[in-house]
Amino acid sequence: MGVNRRTVLLSAVGVVMLSVVSDVSLLAKPAEPFHTVDSLAYPAMAAHRGGPIVNPESTMPAFRNIVQDHPGMLLEMDVHRLKTGELVVWHDADVNGARISTMTGAQWRNVTVPRPGGGTAPAAFLSEVLNEFGSTDVTMFIELKAVEARQEIIAAIWPHRSNIIVQNFRSEHASVFIRSGLQTLRLSSSYSPPIMDGGYGVGTRHDLIRQDLVDAVHAAGQKVWAWTVNTQPEIDALFDMGVDGVMTDDPRLTIGGG
Repeated sequence: MGVNRRTVLLSAVGVVMLSVVSDVSLLAKPAEPFHTVDSLAYPAMAAHRGGPIVNPESTMPAFRNIVQDHPGMLLEMDVHRLKTGELVVWHDADVNGARISTMTGAQWRNVTVPRPGGGTAPAAFLSEVLNEFGSTDVTMFIELKAVEARQEIIAAIWPHRSNIIVQNFRSEHASVFIRSGLQTLRLSSSYSPPIMDGGYGVGTRHDLIRQDLVDAVHAAGQKVWAWTVNTQPEIDALFDMGVDGVMTDDPRLTIGGG
């Protein structure tokens, strides 16, 4: 009788242990990313500032239009920090005559951006962009203009890092992004931009790109992006040279002119 009870007890313990091990293995299994920068198809194109030739610059309607009408095109944007701490999407340090760093969240909610065809659209918070596109197959370029908010933006984009490429003109900031584990594009306005160890690539003005630069960056295992390219012949010539991607204000332009 005692033996039978012991046998039953051991069997019950075994079932519980198997259940626990199974649950732990499920918890330990890494989640599949929605998208990774490594899976991007090249050549590629990015809508600089959301494609302001046809969309209201750096706004949610612009980004939504790109995602809907130009599948596979990357979104490109710049980020500043308000006086009240919120991260917002805009290229320049000023908007409608006001310095962004002196504005509050309430003031930012009242900022409107002209639509090319008439009317306006509300200015965007980075949180809106990340909430809508952060866990999708949309890849984003994000440039931090408010470098004093460097750690804040790392924390904000970290959960979505599999589909975000950060970019910066200064090596001291780019190196922090690289060490943080973020895919990082080192921007430059030079014929010989620095190729940073561990970086994703180099981005430079399209008129400064030469074949030797493309070859050197590729030899380092990195990508070359050109900005800002707004004619089809220039885009075609850059892709013929082996440039991996171009940023454009006009999302109607295409890879291969098709």
